Amino acid sequence: MTQLTPVGIGEGKVGIGQGVAFAVHGLGSCVALCLYDPVARCGGLCHVVLPSAALGRPDDPPTRFADTAVGWLLEEMAALGGRKERVVARIAGGANLFPVANPVLAIGDRNVAAVREALARAGVPLRGEDVGGTAARTVVFFLADGRVEVRTAGGEARVLP
Repeated sequence: MTQLTPVGIGEGKVGIGQGVAFAVHGLGSCVALCLYDPVARCGGLCHVVLPSAALGRPDDPPTRFADTAVGWLLEEMAALGGRKERVVARIAGGANLFPVANPVLAIGDRNVAAVREALARAGVPLRGEDVGGTAARTVVFFLADGRVEVRTAGGEARVLP
């Protein structure tokens, strides 16, 4: 039986193996960043709130920001036997729930772009995504096989490639 562990706003969790899954509910402009090592069967999820740590406070956790979450996950996964060269990423979220006239205020788009940039900088391939739009999402990440299920509000669940 799989136990779902919720990941709150700005939090990050890592784990390993069968029966472990992380869940983010009601994801709006934030991004669920899922990294997985299929050999070690370990992974982690960060609930990314903002694109850059420069937008936060000094005591904010690195899991809160796109530019620091990837590095944090890779370090935590290495402690569980994960190896960066095997890690793949999947992301979901980054919706723009409210219309904005100024693209600078479209935080969902900015979060997605910053996560993609951080992954590219770290050399982690992005294997699947469900981003943008105007609807909230629920994301469940299963560490037994790396599967990421995304359900858009009012929609069917889909598994990211």
